[in-house]
Amino acid sequence: MIFVNELAEVKGLPWWTYHAPGKVDAMTYVDMVFPGFLFILGMAIPLALQARIKKGDNIPALLRHIALRSVALLVLGIILANGSHGNPDLMHGVGRFAWGITALLGACLIWFVYPKTEEKFRCNLYRGLRLLGFVILIALATIYRHNNRDGSIGWFSYSYPEILGLIGYTYFAVSLLYLATRRWLWAPAVWFVAFTAFNVACSGHYLNMHLPWYQFHLQNGSMPCIAFAGITLTTIFFLEPRFDTFRKKAIPSMIFGVLSLLAARLLGRQWHEYSPPSVLHWFNPGGLRRLARAFGFEQVALGRPRKRLNAAHLKSLLRFHLAAPRPGALAGWTGALLPDSLPIRYPFTDVFWALFRRVPGRRHDRATIEDGARSTKGRTAERDRE
Repeated sequence: MIFVNELAEVKGLPWWTYHAPGKVDAMTYVDMVFPGFLFILGMAIPLALQARIKKGDNIPALLRHIALRSVALLVLGIILANGSHGNPDLMHGVGRFAWGITALLGACLIWFVYPKTEEKFRCNLYRGLRLLGFVILIALATIYRHNNRDGSIGWFSYSYPEILGLIGYTYFAVSLLYLATRRWLWAPAVWFVAFTAFNVACSGHYLNMHLPWYQFHLQNGSMPCIAFAGITLTTIFFLEPRFDTFRKKAIPSMIFGVLSLLAARLLGRQWHEYSPPSVLHWFNPGGLRRLARAFGFEQVALGRPRKRLNAAHLKSLLRFHLAAPRPGALAGWTGALLPDSLPIRYPFTDVFWALFRRVPGRRHDRATIEDGARSTKGRTAERDRE
């Protein structure tokens, strides 16, 4: 994580050393770091909780352990998210770097795993260090201030608790679900499928989940889904007694992996979604070729797009084609039947691609351009009248 974060500030490296753009259907190895953390988190949860259960921890003790771990990760994440935005002038001269380092030191004093001892002096020392950490965090939280975008003075921002915070509240939600269904051995696989379906519904805008993380820890289901994938593999390799040989462990693991890859391929975005413009200019191949020639270009290739259109664009094109008498009923029925994100093979021939190149020495043909403009305006006006 430190390596890829530092690379993000270095310019001129190959594209695969950075995060893929958010609107591009692609991933680099950098994008796999955080999902890898979540996957490892999922693999560790059943092993850690089962070990505590064997030691004799009851349910209240397990819940207290889960809550403390989650709070620790969230506190660290909020410190990292806010430390670089503090205003020293509003924090009694305490610099951002000094505030962040001191806050992290206080958190470490609180959650450090001190050695177990029966010696009274050491027990009091460890309690004192934890108390000192609490005092440091409370004092730094009291003086912390930053400037909001509108110029006002604000306290902590909780909108994005950094990677540690994301792991913290995902750990909290997933651990509670696992703990409630741990007696059913294959419950993690069911949770994995359920969160995959939930994520698909959110990504396809069938469900709108815009609650902040502190109100709904599951968010769009993507992070619990990855964590439960790790729990499922731990179940196969370590918890299922029937899988006592490597072959018996490997076969269901490979099946699980192949099915996950197939689901990712089938559910992944295979077309570009965009909102149809309010004004469209319609050309047939011959008309576009003549217009391009008037500007000094010649056509070198022509074809139809292979990718499917989404239904939102198809509805726009159908409304154009059906702009004859009484198109409203058919267009309305089509719009109600087809979800906007549904990929559809376009049935008409007026969607095409063309490749042009500039011809050296050829001048613009103003008369042809003006004729084309008048023709386009005439067709637009005719459509408006209809």
